[in-house]
This record gives sequence, C-alpha cells and structure tokens, in this order.
Amino acid sequence: MKDQNRKLNALMLINRLLVEETDPAIFLDSVCHILVRENIYSTVWIVLTQHNLPVEPYFHAGFAAGGDSSFEPMKYTLKMGILPSCVHKSLDSGDSVLIHDSLAECSHCPLNHHLENQSDITRPLGFGSASLGWMTASGDPLVVEDDEEKDFFSGIADLVHYGLKNIYDKLTHHDLDSQYEAFLESSSDIVLELDLKGRLLKANHSAFDLFGPLLKERFGRTLEPMMNKDNFRLVEETLNHVLENPVPVSTVAEGMDWTGHFVSVSINIYPHLNTKGEVIGFSVFLKNNPDAEVKKKEPRENDERAYNLFDNAPVAYQSLDEEGNFLEVNENWLRITGYERHEVIGRWFGDFLAPGYKEGFQKRFPLFKKRGTIHSEFFLVGKKGELHYISFDGRIGYNQDGSFRQTYCVLRDETEKKKIEDATKEKEIYFRNIFEYINSGISIFEPYLDGEDFIFLDLNPFGQKISNVKLEDIKGRRVSEVFPGVSSMGLLKCLQLTHKTGESQFLPVREYKDDRLTQIVENHISKLPSGNLLVIFDDKSKQFQMETRLRQTEKMEAIGHLAGGIAHDFNNILSGILGYAELVSLKNAQDEEIHSYMDNIISAGDRAKKLVHQILSFSRQKPEKNEIFYIIPVIQDALRLLRASIPSSIHIKTAFSDETNPVLGDSTSIHEILMNLCTNASYAMDEKGVLEISFFEENLEKELDGILGKITPGEYSILSVKDNGSGMDADTLSHIFEPFFTTKKVGDGTGMGLSVVFGIVGNHKGNITVHSIPDEGTEFSVYIPQVIRNLDSVPQQDTPVFKGSNEHVLVIDDEELNCDLFRDLLINKGYKVTTFCESQDVLDYLEQNADIVDIIVSDQTMPRMTGSELSVIIKDLYPQIPVILCSGYSTVVTPFNYKEFGAAAYLAKPVRIENLVYTIHQVLTS
Repeated sequence: MKDQNRKLNALMLINRLLVEETDPAIFLDSVCHILVRENIYSTVWIVLTQHNLPVEPYFHAGFAAGGDSSFEPMKYTLKMGILPSCVHKSLDSGDSVLIHDSLAECSHCPLNHHLENQSDITRPLGFGSASLGWMTASGDPLVVEDDEEKDFFSGIADLVHYGLKNIYDKLTHHDLDSQYEAFLESSSDIVLELDLKGRLLKANHSAFDLFGPLLKERFGRTLEPMMNKDNFRLVEETLNHVLENPVPVSTVAEGMDWTGHFVSVSINIYPHLNTKGEVIGFSVFLKNNPDAEVKKKEPRENDERAYNLFDNAPVAYQSLDEEGNFLEVNENWLRITGYERHEVIGRWFGDFLAPGYKEGFQKRFPLFKKRGTIHSEFFLVGKKGELHYISFDGRIGYNQDGSFRQTYCVLRDETEKKKIEDATKEKEIYFRNIFEYINSGISIFEPYLDGEDFIFLDLNPFGQKISNVKLEDIKGRRVSEVFPGVSSMGLLKCLQLTHKTGESQFLPVREYKDDRLTQIVENHISKLPSGNLLVIFDDKSKQFQMETRLRQTEKMEAIGHLAGGIAHDFNNILSGILGYAELVSLKNAQDEEIHSYMDNIISAGDRAKKLVHQILSFSRQKPEKNEIFYIIPVIQDALRLLRASIPSSIHIKTAFSDETNPVLGDSTSIHEILMNLCTNASYAMDEKGVLEISFFEENLEKELDGILGKITPGEYSILSVKDNGSGMDADTLSHIFEPFFTTKKVGDGTGMGLSVVFGIVGNHKGNITVHSIPDEGTEFSVYIPQVIRNLDSVPQQDTPVFKGSNEHVLVIDDEELNCDLFRDLLINKGYKVTTFCESQDVLDYLEQNADIVDIIVSDQTMPRMTGSELSVIIKDLYPQIPVILCSGYSTVVTPFNYKEFGAAAYLAKPVRIENLVYTIHQVLTS
C-alpha cells in the first residue's frame, strides 16, 4: 500500500508537470528527481537523440548520489556512435527491455559501476522512427522485474515522451505556426485543414469569402452540405486515395458558395505526415473555376499564385532538386545572404555552406530524401563572406507517382541569437574555470524548507580538498547533515540571515569541528539572483597555527627579557651577600662560630646563584661552555643518577643508536635537560609506569613544527623522553615552558624545570617537540644540531689560589655597594683599588693617572655608557690597560664575544673572589 501511494504521488506530480512546465531541461530534471525521491527507483537517466542517432545527446541524471559528471563516460561513448546493449534492444523492439543481471549483461556499459546488484529497464520515448530517445531506470530486481512494475515504467516513459513532444512543439514550432498562419491569411487561395475523417479543423480568410457564414457551422464536421453528393463522394475517394498512397493529388469538383450557388473549384490535396510517414491529416487548396477555360489555366495560375505567396513569405524559403541544386529561393533568402537570384539558381547548395558543413550536407542530403523531413543547423556564407547561423527545417515534395519532385525548406537566421548564446557560453566557461581553479573553496546551496536548512548543489575542487569530501557524495544532501558543526560555528545562522535579507555576510575565522574534521575556516556568504546562496571559504588552520606559535614565541621572549632583567638585579644583590659573607669569613677565620654562620650564608647564596643560572638559561643566554662533545656518555652519566633517584617502581627502557657525530655546546646543560625531563615524567606517572629514553640521529629532509619555531632540514641528534603517565591537555601544553608554571602541588616544585630546558635548547640552536594525550602519556623530543669535525677535549683544571702584589685596579659598577665590596675584597687580596660608579669618571681619571693603573674591572650595565662601550674607548686610548667585563645578564656581551669590544676577559656575576683574583692574575701575566 505504501509503494502504491508513492507511485500515485509520483504520477500526480508528473501530470502536473505536463500541464505547467515549458522548459524541457527542468521537465526532465523534475521527472527524474520525483522518481528517485519517491524511492520508486534507485537511478533514472534519460538521453534525448535526433532521429535515433546519438548526435550531441542531451543528458539528464537522477542518481540519488551522483551527478551529471557521472555521465561523462556515457556521453563520450554515445558520441562515438556506440549504444549500450539495453538501448539497442529497446530501440530495435520499440518496447521496454529488461536486463536482469546488470553486471554480467552490461559489463562494458560506462554506467556499470552504478548498477551493482540491481536490474535495469529501458524503454524508447515514443515508437520506431518517432522516438525522441530513451529512458532507463534501475532498482531492486524484485521490484523492476515485476510485470506490474514494467507496466508502470512504460506508462511513465509514455508520459515523458508526450510531455517532451508537447514542449518541443511549443518551443520549436511557435514561430513557424505564426508564420504559417500569416501565410494562410495572406493567400487568395482557399486553404482548409482536415482530419483523417475529412472533418474541418481550420480555414483561412479566402475560404470564408467563398463559403461565407455556413463554413463556421462545419468546424468539426465534414463538408458534405456544401457539395453535391457526387462531388462529395469524389472528394472522399480522393482523401482515401491519399491516405493509402500519401502523395499530393489534384482534382476538380463543385461546391456551394455562401449564396447557395454551386461553383466549380480545382482541388489540390496534400497529406500531413508524421515522422513515421503515416498520414495524420490533410491540407486542401481550392481555386474557384467559373468556366472550363479557367480550368485549363488552373495549373499556370495556381503556380503563379503559389509563387507570389512563396516569394513574399516573411521567412526565408528555398527549394532544391534531387541533386541538391537550387530550384528557387524567395526574397527573404536573398535579403539574408545578399545574393541576386541569378547568382543562386542552378548552383549546388553546398557551395553556400561554411567549410566543414559541405561534407555534412553531402552525407545527409540522401538521408533527408529517404526520410522526407529534416531539421538542421549550419553556417551559411553570405555574398560578402559573412557567416549566418541558420536553423533549417525541410520536407520532401513528391510527384503523383510518389517519386521525388523537390524540397521545401524554411530557414531562420539566428546569427544574433547564436552570438548571444556563444557569449553566454564563453562567460559560463570563464566563470566555470574560475570556479574550478581558484584556490578558495566555493559552494552553492539551494534553500530547503524556506531556509531552515540548505542543500548542496555544487562544490569546487579546492573546496572538496579543504572539506575532505567528494561532490558526488554530498550533492543533494543538506549542509547540516554533511557538516553537523555548521550550527555551533555560526555558519548556518549566517546562511539563514543572507537567505532572509539578501545581504552578504562575513563569518570571520572560526573553528569548525565534528567527529571527522577539525579546522579553522573563514566564510563569505552572498545571495545569487536565482535565490541560491554562494559561499566562498578558506582554510585558515595553518595561518592560525602560525599566528599562535608567533604569539607563544613573542610571549616567551617577553618573559625571557623579564627574567633576564630580574636576574641582573638579583645578581647585584647576590654579589653583595656572597662577597661580604666571604669578607667576614676571611676577617674572622679564627672564630669558628662566625665562620660557620658565613658558610651557611654562602651556601644559601650558592643555591640562589643556581636559581639565577636557571633563569638565565630560560632567557636564552649562550651556554657557559662551548665545546664539542658526544651526547651518549652524557646520557649514560645521567642514567646512573636517575636509577638511584627515581622510584624503583618505574621501569626505565633505553634505546641508543650508534653515534657518529658530536654536537657543539655545554655537556652539563644537556645533562640538566635529561634530568629535568625524566624527573617530570616520574611525577606524571605517579611513581609507577614505564619511562622510555631513546637517542638517535636523523637527517631531516622537510621542515617540522617545533616549540621554538620551524625545525629546518639537516643532521640532528635527537633525545627522546617518553612516559605513559597522565598526559596533558592543549591548555596545559600552551603554558608548560613558562617560568614558575607547574601542575605540581605547592611545595613539590618551582616550575623552572621545563623553562630551563627551553632556554638550554635555544642556546644550543636546537628545538623541542611535544606530543601528549590526556591519560595516555607524553613524549618530549629534543633536537640538537650536529657538527662534523673531530672531538677536541679541553682538560679541566682546578682554579689555583693567587694574591695580588699591590697592582692598581680600577673597579666600575653602578651599585655603590658592589664598588665597596670589590674594593674590600681586592684590598684583602693584596691589590690597590680605586672605585667609580660612572664610566665618564673613569675616563676623566685616566687622563691624569693612566700610567699608574694596571687593570680595569667593569660591570656591563652602566648608566649613559655601558662597560663594553667604555672598553672600546680604553682599548683605543690606553691599549696597555686591560679590561675585564662582568655581567649578570646582557644581550650584548657574552662569554664568546667580549673580545670584539676590546676586553681581555669576561666574568659572569655574582663573581666569587677566587675567580676574580685568578682572572686578574691571568690577564696581567699573559
């Protein structure tokens, strides 16, 4: 019952189309859509042909999930003149043909892949030579192969044929009908149109002049009252003769005029033929013959009158003989082409055709003579060489014996229409190329349920790439079904607003997310004149990620500068604390209690010094040592400490590749990286789990995304630390390298571990990647660039103890406390000391006392003139006086570039007295 209701509904909808629709494309589209939408068939497709030949066929597809592109292989096959097996059988039989096993029987069909496990039914649209093409559907074999279903399909095909013929009659013959009506009304001959039973259907003005008001009463009836019985019988016999032998016939009979008098008329009866050659009606031309002499002149006068009608017709006419040579053309034909009549008559028609059409005429003219009718389009060459695009309809005139007499053809100059069509097509191609090749996604939507939702009509290739879908999978489906995240991201609301108001909308960068896809997208929405919506969209995911990384890098750099500034001030404070603690300890060496107190202060200061060192590491100062070393021995040393320091419930797994190349940097810092990462991993696993430490080398061929920016291609040593602990979410990952950020409980950590790793890796020109999944674990990978050269070991030596010999040392520091400290410490070590808090004061002092100064110790960060700037001046003016630069934090002077400023040595603050004395001794004795 449910299936029956669907069929009834489909029939109602198609019958409504027959009455309302005048566009063949929309008619076909609607029929296929109805049959598929009502779940009657899974696929429906229609091909329209010309005289059963697949010449430029019109395709229509009704695939539930497909599209016109699915028919490109079929279109190519038909253009090659190859018809599918089902079509051959159907056209030959003139009836429906059923293919039971589509995969086996249609193995070479271009649409075979759409017909798996289905049956296929095909029927001509019409019968025999009257066929307009064919219609094919496929579906469940149990449905399609049922006799009742076959009858239903045949009925639908007949409706489609009827609808198409009705539409084409309206479209194609509207102008011709109007011209034919004008022709009839302008003729002085009597013209009558009769059906097969001789009943009157149409009459022209001249007929009413002869027969008067009586003629109106005969519409739909025979002409018997207007003729005597013998003459009416003669006319009936003539009509039957023409019906049996469809060639024109001439005779003479008597008829009654409107006054009641009988008049003699000559009668020419012409059959109306359909495309199968069957007679479907008659045209009757009558001429009033008042006497016999008139009758003798009838052929000549009729010819003359017909000639006048022919020559003055409002459309172009031509007539050709059996060889295709011109017999006659009318004035309109000559006006279009610009020729004189004598330049045309007797010449071959092909001589007036554009190149490429002559051969076609030569091949098709015999076919025209055989079939009796033709419709064609071609380019006709005018006298001045101009091209006229001609739409052409013709039929064959026969002699009484049925032999060929001549052609009767009407021509319409559609050059301007063709130009408009070509221009429109060029625009379509132009915009289609933009649609196909633009590097933005473009989708077209049709409103559904008055904008409640929207249906995909089209999606360009780049849009398919962005959205990771194929057009054939989404065409005809609702956008909220294909992309359920459009509502939460706001796109559906924008579509509805544009549909309602017609105003374009811009939806800025938003995250689209569903179970299949996550991306950052930007959308522009506009309404087309058709009422459909156009959406242009771009994937901004990579740009968003780059901007996020840039913001993170800028944030980390800002924090680094802040940390460096804090470290500088902290170093000055520590210098005072440690220095005076050492000084008190030296002054009270015999007092064990005071000495003990000072050792505790110095010990606490050393811990603070290490914290400052960590801060400076994060601020990305260069490593204190710059040596070439192998990493594996460093890892092995760290593992010995790790096995003793982390719980035994954590299983450590290691995997090392054979190392071939060393790295450049500070081995102690690499040791610190591993210890920090492993300690954090232990905490994340809650002291139970598997800790995997691996080391390998890799030659990167493509860029990678890292925490410190792009990892460029090259040779890298890669240290990986992986745990199966709690993992981290995206928000936590965005903060883990910030100083003092920690997920540990209060008192369990300072939050400096990963920030130290961040700084150390940056100092070594390396990078870090982090992969973490909540409740599954985390993996850190540290990339350190390799160096290709031999390992040069630098022997380590303990710092020896020295004392001064009354050398004169100038000390410059912007902190007066530090000046006093250095003065007391150095005097205690046997030096003569002069201190300054301004660099300019030093230069003023040297103008008078340069010869008594042995060495200068200067802080880098000074007001108005930095230590490095002072060192450059002293090197230029007093090259005999060496300078030692000291700094707790500087982006200008480092342990590796101090010589560029003329300095002899560099010391990192806070400076221990032994290191300061040792350095002064080394500089003065070198």
